[in-house]
Amino acid sequence: MAVSIVSNTIKFNCEISKLSELDEQFTPQVMVHGIPWEVKFKNIRGEGEEWLAVYLSCENKDASRDWSYTAFATIKVLPFEKNVEPIKGYIPPYIFGKSHRILGMNNFTEWEWLTNVENGFVRNDTIRMKIKIEVTDPNDKDKSILKVDVLDKCCGLGSYISFRMTVSNIDELVAVGTPEFKLRGLRWKMSIYNNTSKWLGVLLEIIGDDITDEFTCKTTAVVKLISTKDDAKTIKRVLEDNLNQHDIMDECKFVSWDDLFDDQKGFVRDNATVFEVKIVAEQPDNAVHCAKKRQTANDQNEEAKFSKLECSICMEAIRDQDVSSLPCTHMFCTKCIEDAIKARKKCPICNAAAKLTDLRLSRLPFTN
Repeated sequence: MAVSIVSNTIKFNCEISKLSELDEQFTPQVMVHGIPWEVKFKNIRGEGEEWLAVYLSCENKDASRDWSYTAFATIKVLPFEKNVEPIKGYIPPYIFGKSHRILGMNNFTEWEWLTNVENGFVRNDTIRMKIKIEVTDPNDKDKSILKVDVLDKCCGLGSYISFRMTVSNIDELVAVGTPEFKLRGLRWKMSIYNNTSKWLGVLLEIIGDDITDEFTCKTTAVVKLISTKDDAKTIKRVLEDNLNQHDIMDECKFVSWDDLFDDQKGFVRDNATVFEVKIVAEQPDNAVHCAKKRQTANDQNEEAKFSKLECSICMEAIRDQDVSSLPCTHMFCTKCIEDAIKARKKCPICNAAAKLTDLRLSRLPFTN
């Protein structure tokens, strides 16, 4: 493996032999910023299709502290034949950390096309790769900074959240990410990234490293890029998908870099831009999510006690969130019933007339 390093970039060549037998294979680890990185290749089969998948993986497993590095990679499959262009792929900037250490492309290139020797990329059951990994300095004082303001949210186990994201130093953007937040009892994160200085991209993911049960969660994310000009149009994208702990919802071409910085469109002011986001997650098809730890007998008793009472609006167990009751005695998460009354002015269970001033904050025997 030949290696050349420039600043925070490492370039190297590798090959995959016995391609026809490939299940998965890793490159040797390379060090950037004192952190080990590797690229994983995998043969993915399913639903009558077959692909070569490529992933960038950060192998820093230090659990003693919080850490994050933003990295991206370019992968090329080199042809053996002259006058044939390489197969190129790009893994966009991603914020790697303790809970998220791998990102890639499940459909880098079609397996049948790649392995057809007439296309010039396979010789003696071997393909050759050129890889470039770039890692940003987490201590860079000129990097973009993300400020998040929560506008509205259901209870922590609930179904939706709305927030505003302000990205400063937007012209220096590589990638920025929100703090983790909870929906449906799952941990989520959203990121904004620079896709090769041609596009601005957004992605939403479930942080699922502590989940052992398989599930899917139907999710809708409405993302708006806000203009500062009254006569300019806001850019709005609606992303919908069934996510699990292995999936990412990605809009890699949310807005072109040129349109983003077009003064007439007004998306950038004082080198900052603003997004508004609303995420709605339906109840996962498998609502039991088991963390990788054992509960003590007391924990299990507490869990059993909590599970006896749930909000009939969000269908989640009532734990430590605020709860309120109506004169008809029906009880709900405070946030849920406030929203319900604003929308219908009735109790969601018995349809008795209700108004916000009817609500009484309740204290349950197992809450503080």
